[in-house]
Amino acid sequence: MIGFIIIWGHKWQFKPVQAGWRGNLHCPQCGTIETFQEMQPVKYFTLYWLPLFPTSRGEPFIECKKCGGKFNKPDEIEGPQTPS
Repeated sequence: MIGFIIIWGHKWQFKPVQAGWRGNLHCPQCGTIETFQEMQPVKYFTLYWLPLFPTSRGEPFIECKKCGGKFNKPDEIEGPQTPS
């Protein structure tokens, strides 16, 4: 009898929101004014560590491009914006 192991699981990936918010804010983690971008967490089913298809989506958030800090999107920022 020949046996083999199937390795499966889930993995979160963070994708930029296409028409999402992008702009400059003060980052509470690194303490500087940096560019932030709205990101969407997507959970993928994986087989042998390869993501195959999305299984769920999380709440969008904004991410500091310098330190990678992830924060809830403040209520006062709405819609797409480009850095000034």
